[in-house]
Amino acid sequence: MSLIAEALQYNALGWCVVPIRPGTKVPHVKWKKYQTQLSTPEELKVWYKKWPNANIGIITGAISGIVAIDIDSPAAYGALKDALGEIQPTIEQTTGREDGGSHLIYTLQKGREVRPAVGLIPKVDIRGDGGLIVVAPSVHKSGATYTWTTGNPLEGDLEEISPLPEDMYELYQSQCALVTQKNIKLSDAPLSSGRKGHEKRLGISSKTNPDGWVNELLLGVGAGLRNDAAARLAGYYLRKFSKEGPEFVMTALKTWNIQNKPPLDDVELETTVKSIINAEGLKALSSRLGVPVLGLKILKFSDGDVIYRFIFKDQYVEMKPDDLTSVARFRNRMLQLTSTYLLGNIKNAQWFDMLRGILADADIEIMTEQETSLGMVREILYNDVKHRLTEAENGDIDRPFPGNSRDELNSRCIIDGKRIAVKLTPLLTRIITLKLDNISRKEAASILRRMGFVGGSLRLHSNGVVWCYNMDAAQFFKACEGL
Repeated sequence: MSLIAEALQYNALGWCVVPIRPGTKVPHVKWKKYQTQLSTPEELKVWYKKWPNANIGIITGAISGIVAIDIDSPAAYGALKDALGEIQPTIEQTTGREDGGSHLIYTLQKGREVRPAVGLIPKVDIRGDGGLIVVAPSVHKSGATYTWTTGNPLEGDLEEISPLPEDMYELYQSQCALVTQKNIKLSDAPLSSGRKGHEKRLGISSKTNPDGWVNELLLGVGAGLRNDAAARLAGYYLRKFSKEGPEFVMTALKTWNIQNKPPLDDVELETTVKSIINAEGLKALSSRLGVPVLGLKILKFSDGDVIYRFIFKDQYVEMKPDDLTSVARFRNRMLQLTSTYLLGNIKNAQWFDMLRGILADADIEIMTEQETSLGMVREILYNDVKHRLTEAENGDIDRPFPGNSRDELNSRCIIDGKRIAVKLTPLLTRIITLKLDNISRKEAASILRRMGFVGGSLRLHSNGVVWCYNMDAAQFFKACEGL
């Protein structure tokens, strides 16, 4: 069954459906209005014609009549069961997380308001009004598929959806009260941060309220001020509660958000907070390097490769995951690639805190197969061979080509008889010259072997024996189908 067919089925249940960008939890469309207005089958057909591979998102809360308990792992599931004594059975899906996440779906009783909140207990969140979840058969960024494991609403199992249990609701309320008591009533708020634009828009001032601007904002703000307030509070909380980490900050701000009229939707608040976390991380890294780091983009390839692209004003630097596993690795790799950017003294613990901040709001770009290292090398070799065939009479690959093949092999991939031949050094030189990627000699050799090349001596028609990577021409063209 196609994704649009599944999306229409969810819509027929009275659930509000929106298309989700693959590998994320971010809708393709502006979805604020759909928190109070059901999407229509006609809208879904238009959306999925435009984005046929979009995942399926369900907006939770009163609009769909459901709430979701988002559990990160089996251990968190066990902890929730311990906290409640037992978990009321209901329909359930796995979320595709590598550590085994799941969603419990409950109906939301009329008149009961539940806002999204994190940390009912560690690693257990609740999604209600202003939130959303991704549902089966969507694909998680890990590559695994969301799957209904207990009941399936698309197979008529709606009667298996239980109302939100009273003990679960009480846990939600107690957690909101705890966060409010611990974080909201602060008497030691700092002086103005100096961001005068924020102060003017928010109506706060270090002159009129030198010790309490945080308390002013925590009373809640109206539409048009919420993002500024969230950004300012996020920066303050990140500094004030640095040991608790970003997850704790998000919990505090989601509780604060309930006071706003109207509250920000869940995704918009998370986006704002993550951007502040990211900015704090980039600011710290820029300070350590002595040069502004403008951003980070994560490139994900279809063959499983991941590249981290650090963006500077006049260039970008690409690194592999291993380059980020320690301060020393990052420092050496950055210096190797730029010759000038040297990371100052920093402990590994500080490095990982900084890195978490930078990764919090990094842009993720899904690359095509042609953009993988394998696809890039294959295209370079194919273009060389195609060019050589154009020079040959009638494209006859069975006859020897004129010229000095040994010399030519030192600059490009060649076709000699029924074999395709290539040397690593000129291939790597081509890659660097074209600024296509940053791969090592070992990685290039591995890519050639994956394509079907073997290393060994090859007797050339025109100039003796040479050591190179070579493969059968017919197999090569089969491997390059589609280029």
